[in-house]
Amino acid sequence: MVRRDTGFLILIAAAFSSRSPRYIKTFATEFEAELRRNAAQASTERASVLKHLATIERMIAGIVRAIEDGATPDTQGEVECARSREATPRSPPR
Repeated sequence: MVRRDTGFLILIAAAFSSRSPRYIKTFATEFEAELRRNAAQASTERASVLKHLATIERMIAGIVRAIEDGATPDTQGEVECARSREATPRSPPR
């Protein structure tokens, strides 16, 4: 988004009211620089959103796999509990 500060608006007005090549060139240079800044910011924001999207997609894939395996929230807890009991070393009977 193009800046709307007073200095920028004055530059626009000066460039087009006087039609001076110097003002028009300054305006064009500043406008292009602002467009580059906006493009860089949009690119950074896009990368951040894509990273977040990838995280969400992995979470959804995990949920889908769990559903395909027949795990529901109730049974999933039971499965995890059973796995932890199996992994716990037991002392030999006396």
